[in-house]
Amino acid sequence: MITIKNRAEKFGYLEGKLLASSQLETKTRASQLENLASRLDNLSPLATLQRGYAIVSREGSNHVVTDSRDLKAGDRLRARLKSGAIITEVKKTEVASEN
Repeated sequence: MITIKNRAEKFGYLEGKLLASSQLETKTRASQLENLASRLDNLSPLATLQRGYAIVSREGSNHVVTDSRDLKAGDRLRARLKSGAIITEVKKTEVASEN
């Protein structure tokens, strides 16, 4: 015969399983979120600056310069650094050899 006591015990058991399962899922999702946040941070341009690189663009433009062939002597550039930026002028360009 099913009694209120039996139902209460089963409810307590199921409640415990639900709580344990939700805690495990929360920990798993938190770990995944932390991993993704770390990966995203590593891809960030700001992380590039932290490693000592600069992000170079033409002065007055947000277009990033990636090829010396796009520049000529006299072009003014803005190099964003970890802390601040510099404005400089191209004196000479060198083309990388294709190896």
